[in-house]
Amino acid sequence: MLLSLFFSCKNNGVEINGVYSDEELKDRLGAPEYEKMIVLKPDTFINLYEYQSGLYQFMPEKDSLIVLEQGYKNGSNKKILWLTGYENKKRVLDILEYNPQKIQF
Repeated sequence: MLLSLFFSCKNNGVEINGVYSDEELKDRLGAPEYEKMIVLKPDTFINLYEYQSGLYQFMPEKDSLIVLEQGYKNGSNKKILWLTGYENKKRVLDILEYNPQKIQF
C-alpha cells in the first residue's frame, strides 16, 4: 500500500513542456481555483506581475500568443500554471509553486 501511495503521488504532478488534456489536468490537480487569459503581443506593452515575468521569454516576434493562467490550491501550497493551446490539449509553459504562509524572497 505504501509503495502504491508513493507512485501515485509521484505521478500526479505536471511538468514544464508537458502536454495534457483538460481532464488530465483536473485528475492530477483538481479544479483550478481561478483562470485568466494573458495575451502576449510583440508590439503592445504588457504589464506582467513579478511572478509572471517568466512569460516574457515566450513573447512572439510576430502575431500574438494566448496564455492561460490557472491557479490551484493544495492545502497551504499554491500552484500556478501557464498554458498554451497545443492541438486539442494544452502545453505547460511554466509553473510556479509556493506556500503563501512562508516569507518569499
